[in-house]
Amino acid sequence: MGGGRGDSAAVFISSVPFHAFPLRSPLSPRTPRKRRSVMRQRVYPVALVALLLLAPALPAGSQELRGRITGVVTDNTGAVLPGASVTIAGPALIQPQTAVTAADGTYRYPALPPGLYTVTFELAGFQTLKREEIRLGLNQTLGVDAQLQLSSLQETVTITGESPTVDIKSTTVGTNFTKELLQDIPNARDVWAAMAQAPGFQMTAYDVGGSHTGTQTGYQTYGVGDQNKTLLEGINVTEGTGGNAGYFDFGSFEEFQLGGSGNMGEQSGLGAFLNLTIKSGGDTFGAQVYYDIVGDKTLSNNVPDAFRTPGGVDSRGFKAPTIVDLATGQRLGLSRGNPITKQYDFNVNAGGPIKKGKLWFFLSYRDNNQYKTILGLPGEVAQSQLLNKTAKVTYQLTKSNQVIGFYNVRSKFQPLRDLSLAIPVSAANWQDSKNRPQKIEWTSTLSSRAFLDLQASHWGNYFPLYPTQTKSTSVEGVPVGRIDLDTSQQSGASDYYHNRTTLKPQFSGALSYFVDRFAGSHNFKIGAEVYRVRRNFLLAGRCRAKSTSTTRRTRAPTIRRRPISTLRMGGASHVASQSTPAFGSIATRSVGPRTASRPSRRRTSSRCRRPKRLSSI
Repeated sequence: MGGGRGDSAAVFISSVPFHAFPLRSPLSPRTPRKRRSVMRQRVYPVALVALLLLAPALPAGSQELRGRITGVVTDNTGAVLPGASVTIAGPALIQPQTAVTAADGTYRYPALPPGLYTVTFELAGFQTLKREEIRLGLNQTLGVDAQLQLSSLQETVTITGESPTVDIKSTTVGTNFTKELLQDIPNARDVWAAMAQAPGFQMTAYDVGGSHTGTQTGYQTYGVGDQNKTLLEGINVTEGTGGNAGYFDFGSFEEFQLGGSGNMGEQSGLGAFLNLTIKSGGDTFGAQVYYDIVGDKTLSNNVPDAFRTPGGVDSRGFKAPTIVDLATGQRLGLSRGNPITKQYDFNVNAGGPIKKGKLWFFLSYRDNNQYKTILGLPGEVAQSQLLNKTAKVTYQLTKSNQVIGFYNVRSKFQPLRDLSLAIPVSAANWQDSKNRPQKIEWTSTLSSRAFLDLQASHWGNYFPLYPTQTKSTSVEGVPVGRIDLDTSQQSGASDYYHNRTTLKPQFSGALSYFVDRFAGSHNFKIGAEVYRVRRNFLLAGRCRAKSTSTTRRTRAPTIRRRPISTLRMGGASHVASQSTPAFGSIATRSVGPRTASRPSRRRTSSRCRRPKRLSSI
């Protein structure tokens, strides 16, 4: 923590999970309420003391969801200049902000939104100095120093095109993608395509010409493939332990940061940290329109000749995929590489002032729609449509207080989800899911040393998978499903019809305080994030049809999960609960090993009584 002027250190309470009471089996006797209360009283003080003892050993670095600019003002002899006026302005600020250097010539802006800034230094008897085009990113601390020259006349020196300012105080290992960078680099306009270009991230697949539209790409970060966290405008939109339940409006990004290691205190796990912020508008009206389209006439076909033969192998040892004509059973060669028949991406946004210097707005809309064929299934076209609607309002209450409102709707429409050679139309799923993150946030710059951020938000995920025959909760007329365990070939109904709702109300708050003592400059931060996850399911009843074969008699499986109640304490204190009772499936499954001496003859009992609609559990 020690060092010369400009060194920084962060002391914060990290989010370390603690169970308030031990998890128990559903069959074990209930713990008396009094005993659990005593357990909580014992765990809380011990956990808090342990966290405080461990805090100084945690890695130092910038911990805000915004950025900071600090510096020292001196004269031409190197002596510090107290009382100098330092004004910062830029398109990301509703109102310019002014600070005065302290007795040691230092100044600080503890919380600024990402963007381009101009810093102006003024003091009577000295030349006015301007530093322009300073790019500040998320979770960055930039040092912008100034040396003022004596002057008997009122004159201004403007510095532009200087070497970029480098953050030397953050310990985060990752990449910041600004809106300018996102427009300049070639990519498929999603966060996973950009992630493939970030150091430390290893992707399981790559998007080529939109080939992964509507499909999230798996990844690892320095060997860790789970415990990832995603913040969209500070809202925790993480699904499960590391996924994303929705797709993003690429044109609305102001900036997003990919943290692979050394992440801020808001990240409680070992995985990656995705931090995305949305444009806010500005004091001048602006709009942007993007459109691209792909069709048969714009797609090339570069399938090697070796792959056009069934089972063909090229000179590098790669083998052609197996494609079987379902009508004739004949093996086919690969006739085309990219199965996309049509795809377009329409993205429009606009922003500006409702009242200049006081109230801004930003609106965005994106429609990313793809149609593609399934190789080996002629005549069937699978659609993936991703819609995004975004609204953001920023209101400057006073020079040091700001209120931000944000609302986003992300939807995904796939009428034939999971369609493949093994899953025909009858066994595919009809999906029309929606995802709604929203927030209200209040920020306050209490002084040049203290910054307070409070946020109340909510994230809801609505994920139905219905029969393709009814496109609703009704299962009337849906045939019984079957699966061949040898070939994985399905027929009839799917075994995963449901309507799942996930609700995550959440509250977060953080107080940062800066101290310029003890042989350096130090950043202390304490904060909390509290949320509750609740999942509700509508599932396809408990039909347990008997399945018989010449080798085995069995029942359709029932999935059971015991209730979990977990309390997590720390700088991002988490309160989470999940309760998933037992449920069954309307689809029956014929099982039994196939042997050469005794081929399996499968049949399904007709005594299975299926409900007319999906049942609630």
